[in-house]
Order: sequence, then C-alpha cells, then structure tokens
Amino acid sequence: MTDEFGTQLLRTSITSEPDGTVRWTRRPGRSAPNGFSTLGSTPVPGTTPSSGADPRRRDYRVASARSLADELFADEPDPVVVEAALAATGRALRLVHGRRVPDAPSPRSWLRLHHWLTRRPATSMALHAAGHVRDLLGADRWTLATDLTADVVGPRRRTSVIHGAPGIGSVVLGGAPGSAATLLIGEDLATGDPVADVGWTTGELVELAGRAGGGSRWRGFVDALHRGYLGENRVWSPEENRRVEQYAGLRILLHLHDFLAYVRYSEAEVRLCTSMASSLLDHAVGDREAIA
Repeated sequence: MTDEFGTQLLRTSITSEPDGTVRWTRRPGRSAPNGFSTLGSTPVPGTTPSSGADPRRRDYRVASARSLADELFADEPDPVVVEAALAATGRALRLVHGRRVPDAPSPRSWLRLHHWLTRRPATSMALHAAGHVRDLLGADRWTLATDLTADVVGPRRRTSVIHGAPGIGSVVLGGAPGSAATLLIGEDLATGDPVADVGWTTGELVELAGRAGGGSRWRGFVDALHRGYLGENRVWSPEENRRVEQYAGLRILLHLHDFLAYVRYSEAEVRLCTSMASSLLDHAVGDREAIA
C-alpha cells in the first residue's frame, strides 16, 4: 500500500514493504526551482540518509509511516512522544554539524527565501505577493530579513555541514512504543550556519504554537529540541539565542513563501505568518519573549 501527498515543491510517497519496513520516497514537485542536493550524506546516529544523491529522487527505509508532524497535528499530541522525538532530533543535528565538507553548496532551502526577498522568486504568485508581504512586515524587517538570508547563504556562515531543512515532516517516529525517532537527511544537505538548522525546527514549532493558541506545552517542545542539541549542561549564549530566533522568524517567512508559491494565495496566511515572523525578528533585536 502506498500513500502519496505533497505540493508543487515536494512530493512524498510512503510504501509498506513486504519485510515490514516502510519506504519513504521524495521527489521535487513540478514547480520546484531546483533538484535535491547532490552532497552525499554519511550516516550519524539518529538519522536515516537517503540512498544515493540523485537530485530527482530520494528513498529512505525506516520503521514507520508516521512523522512527528502527524503527531503534532493530532487532536491530542502525546507530549512524551513529541519531546522524545525533538530531543532525538536535536542530538542528531549536533552530530551532523560535526562534519566538515569543503566546497559544498549553499543551502537551497534558504536560497528560495533569499530569492523571494530580493524579488527573484521561482513563481509569479510569489513575486506578486512580495510587495504586500513587505508592506505588512514593514520596510525595516524586510531589509533585516534580506540581510540575514544573504548572510546565511553567503560564505561567512558556511562553517559546517547542515541538514538544510530539518522540519517536523522529516522526523519519522519509531515503529514501536518507546522506540527512537529518526531524521531523514539528504535532500537539502549543504554547508551553512549550524544554528540555522535549530532555528528552522524552532520556527516550525513556534508557528504551530501560534496557530494552536500557545501554551506551556509548546515551550516544553522547544526546550526539548534545544536540550537535545546543547546537552543538559549548556545553554545558548545571547548571540546564539538571537540567531536561533532570527532563523525561526525566517523559517516562518519561508513557509509563507512556499505556501504562496506552490499551494495557493491566502490573505489569512499572509497576515498570520507575517505577524509571527515579525514577533521573532523583533525579539531577536530587542528583549521581548517571542517563543511559545
């Protein structure tokens, strides 16, 4: 049995195999601006690399068809399952960031956002919406976001291997109660600022918290991710914390871009996402609490 879903940016099919494993197959959507990363991924604990580095298709063999996104979108997400999966994701990202690969590409995920902010998007809908989003975001925040994306795709921040897009849909839960989650890796592998990966997942959690009305459990989910990444005895420095929040705000803007470019236009989405991104970008240069 195969379940297929996705957008014009990314298509996913999930197939139950005769041996009891589950095969996840991903392909670029028909309007994707480019193919997957061709940088090969070396397995580290907590990750499942794709087979090969084909820019047109990636296959993963895992134990489950259920992602962390499925759990978080449930009516009553299990906080034990969610926090364990996020802590495992943080630990896996820390190991990924320990790798060094010379002459690797900039992250294609963040390039999509940079091209939109500099009025070079891949679709006419995204270009059409850019002016309205800029008006809602404000000229100063738009300029800040543009400068930040130029920084993250430029050479100064390309200090280590990064996952590139560690979203909740790429965290596959274990196949049995208590078994560990795994992070699918390979499609967006690049070099960049490792904090960008943590900010990416943080931004997705903050966005979901905003849609759900907030609450302390979302703060707990973010904390679990950060503890997994940092370990129990370390905290973010003020500079690192600022960058995490900046990247979280950029992740929400990228989600907005991808929705507008590859799904449809929605005024409600434009206003909600610009509001949440504004709060994160403001907090990153101020002193207000913005995360959950």
